[in-house]
Amino acid sequence: MSIISIFTRQSPTIAGYQFDAVLEDSFEASVELTRYPVESGVNVADHAIIQPMKYYMVGSVSNNPLKIMDVSSVLSVGLSAIMSANPLAASVAGLTASFLAGTSLTRASSTLQFLIELMIARMPFDVDAVDIQLRNMLLTRLSRDRDPENENGLIFVAELGELVSLSRLTDFTQPSQEQLADGDPAKAGAAATTNSGQQVGKQPSAATTQAVNMTDGITMTPL
Repeated sequence: MSIISIFTRQSPTIAGYQFDAVLEDSFEASVELTRYPVESGVNVADHAIIQPMKYYMVGSVSNNPLKIMDVSSVLSVGLSAIMSANPLAASVAGLTASFLAGTSLTRASSTLQFLIELMIARMPFDVDAVDIQLRNMLLTRLSRDRDPENENGLIFVAELGELVSLSRLTDFTQPSQEQLADGDPAKAGAAATTNSGQQVGKQPSAATTQAVNMTDGITMTPL
């Protein structure tokens, strides 16, 4: 069991929330290769799929911490960190308002409730894993076991996964839209790589409307 996080400031945090101790954490990043067999009998790969990053933490919160800390202030810091990056996180604050204002719950119970509400909110947040900063993470699974040894605190297991955004899938090895030949179907498919700003629909002119409704001099009457 590692207790280094108790005596140092270098400790992983979830959504700005720092726990009494982080007993174990792990990080995983992977790329999946698509494979298919050919006549020679071997599997070849022609594409790689970026998998969401995963983070695993075993944390601990005691009802008798080394220093006195107000539960509501600790939880407020965690929520404020999320709300500063995501305005929609105000709903989390609303969900947890019952125990943020003068709660009678213990530190362990409040932390567990906070993690549950964070998972239910399904809003991405940042994770500081000390050696790497993880963005757009979601709490996907939360569990805890209680026994006589930890009944006066909380030892939880949190599993997090990345909500992959299109910005992380940019591949600079592929040709840009400007490099593709005119008429190439791939050029139209790369339209998402350009930003033309917001386009506002306009009412067509009378001449345009008449031209659309006319076919070989015959007026198309709407049904």
